Amino acid sequence: MQGALSPQEFLTAYAQKNGIDRFKKEVNLLNGIRYETAKVFYNEGIFDKTLEQIEKILNADDSFIPAYILKGNVLYKKGNVSSAVKVWERAYRRYRNIALFLQIEGLYIKESLPYRIIRLYKRTINFHPDDRNLMTFLARLYLKLEMIDEAIKELEMLLKEDEGTKYQYLLLAESYARRGRFEESAKSYKNALDASHFTPVFTCRICKFATGEWLDRCPNCRLWNTMDAEGL
Repeated sequence: MQGALSPQEFLTAYAQKNGIDRFKKEVNLLNGIRYETAKVFYNEGIFDKTLEQIEKILNADDSFIPAYILKGNVLYKKGNVSSAVKVWERAYRRYRNIALFLQIEGLYIKESLPYRIIRLYKRTINFHPDDRNLMTFLARLYLKLEMIDEAIKELEMLLKEDEGTKYQYLLLAESYARRGRFEESAKSYKNALDASHFTPVFTCRICKFATGEWLDRCPNCRLWNTMDAEGL
């Protein structure tokens, strides 16, 4: 008697029979249901059940970013800051989704450890010197921390190397304003208005719905794990 298929073998066979696109949508739906279940357990403080659902999700699709974010949050709630950071940092290195990096940023700011996230930004940018999104978010972090001169330096360097985006010009305008450099601030605001494109921070890669914050599920196409930053 032939042995039963493993879960992964079953999913592969199902995909071959029913078509990849339909298969991906159904896996996304199944993982979405598991993820929403995990969030319920998380909100109720039942962390072992939360982690069980997360492992099921990642076994089916190890690129499911919301699961990594939730896993890190569970570890943080359990008091394990370093393990939470490791989960997010490893997932970021593999998938380069900025939402994971922003989780680390938020955690270090909450823990009053801004120097750690600045150091991580700089180290990661050294590995990926063409990642303008990371540089933009570093400048934004400097602005949040009132490190105005550093923000201006980072943004001016970005805008010198390439045509700027509206988001970058807006950050620079705010930085100039906080330094009392109002004429330069006004010029930067004008450049923001004249910029050829403005991509809000996060965009759904399926339907192109745009929003200013990362969402685990796109409210437009209703799919999970589709939001990422593009062209900041």
